[in-house]
Amino acid sequence: VKRKRLRTVLTTADRILDAPETVDDFYINTLDWGSANLLAVALGSVVYVWNADTSSIKELCRTGFTSQYITAAKWDQSGRLLPVATNDGEIQSKKVWSCQSHSARVACLDWNKMLLASGSRSG
Repeated sequence: VKRKRLRTVLTTADRILDAPETVDDFYINTLDWGSANLLAVALGSVVYVWNADTSSIKELCRTGFTSQYITAAKWDQSGRLLPVATNDGEIQSKKVWSCQSHSARVACLDWNKMLLASGSRSG
């Protein structure tokens, strides 16, 4: 009879990442962990990337307007492309493309191979 191997669960945090300017909105998705071991964190109008291997943090991009904030971020399967969406319906990817696809806040993004899907308050 094989015995189940028990796992040890830590009772204290291994790392704590500070997240000021987190938007208090249940419907937005401002965190995503990519396959390249990078964590994207959108704080207000800025997207930061934390590298779990090196513990380094860098600013990836920021919105162009003070009234605009990031509402969704989603790595592609390769972990190299990170489109972000904003409260005014814009979806953009640094260095690649940008489009105005919705008339209201885009709350979620997801990939199906090379196809990016988005969900918005406007439908």
